Amino acid sequence: MDEATYLFQLMERRCEIRSKVEAISATGTMEKLWVPDAAAKYTCEMGEDPVGVSIISKILAAARER
Repeated sequence: MDEATYLFQLMERRCEIRSKVEAISATGTMEKLWVPDAAAKYTCEMGEDPVGVSIISKILAAARER
């Protein structure tokens, strides 16, 4: 249960950050900065919990199939 709560809060935080970035970029105040794929992959591999990423990936894949 603790792991599920952690993963939910992690996804919720990511959504919150993404929403804020989208809102700010829509006003024209700031421009979105796109991270190159290689840098994003490296960051993910070095900084993420492999179990958490795997579970989140499965949840997102299931949601996309709906």
